[in-house]
Amino acid sequence: MRNYSLSFFLFAALLLLSCAAVENKNVLPEISKSFKIDFLFEKEIKGTFYGATLLKPFGLAVDFEGNVYLADAGNNRLLKFDSDFKATRKIGGLGTTEGSFNYPTFITFDNGLNLMVSDEKNQRVARFNSQLQYVDELLFFDEEDPLKFGYPSGISFTNYGETWVVDRDNSQVVIFNNIGQYSHSLGDYGYSGGQLSSPEKIIRDRNGEFLVCDAGNKRIVRYDEYGSYLNEYGRDIFEYPVAIALHNERMVVLDAALGSLIYLSKNGQFLGESGSKLLGDKSQLSNPSDFIFLSNDMILIADTGNDRLVVGKLIIEE
Repeated sequence: MRNYSLSFFLFAALLLLSCAAVENKNVLPEISKSFKIDFLFEKEIKGTFYGATLLKPFGLAVDFEGNVYLADAGNNRLLKFDSDFKATRKIGGLGTTEGSFNYPTFITFDNGLNLMVSDEKNQRVARFNSQLQYVDELLFFDEEDPLKFGYPSGISFTNYGETWVVDRDNSQVVIFNNIGQYSHSLGDYGYSGGQLSSPEKIIRDRNGEFLVCDAGNKRIVRYDEYGSYLNEYGRDIFEYPVAIALHNERMVVLDAALGSLIYLSKNGQFLGESGSKLLGDKSQLSNPSDFIFLSNDMILIADTGNDRLVVGKLIIEE
């Protein structure tokens, strides 16, 4: 009887282990690999455009034709460049009227049609067409509740036309419905879960989920399309992550404090880092604010502290 009981318990234990392995086989983390990451400098874009020298270049966006758009924050204007980085148009100037700005920062396209601009100190998100003609705006303040909103930073969108605007000062994400009216907010100041601290850029992935650069908490936070917290990445990797982009389903994060690009797996595991010293460049990145992928793995970085844009190629060696 004793031997039978022992055999039974051994069999049961093996069965449980086998079931656990089957249950977990689809949720095993991606195995880390060793990558060598470099950013090969090609050229810089700086100097005078339309009578003013680039000053604190910040947000970047690119359209389907390869035209590049820049929020030249220090000059309170937007610049448009063609695919060869020749300046073709500018709008702006300090002010509160349509087409003027007070420290524009992050910019993005709403599903490829219109350019959305965080006009930070005017507390609004302005919408322009691809020719930089004013369309309309989302107001980022409430006269009845002045503390409801802070200043807008990153911008993204759902498939249903909602606009998600990151509120850096109030550490939240503000959601506007598809007719531009305030719907609700998520986040709130804190250090864990879906809470935020000084959030910066936000993007949406192919699954419709949102990735927020939770800069003050030194991490990336993922929310589903309904605003529910899913997970976080990189708290022991970053110092101040400000911008993020997807590359072959992996993540590339720009860290302003480190002045480098950091490469993560789709599950958030560290794969490599470029470092602030760029191959072929005599300068280091200084307080960069944003970056975008161009064609052929080329990257454009807003090197804000050096008042320039940097063009280069991301080199990834497995």
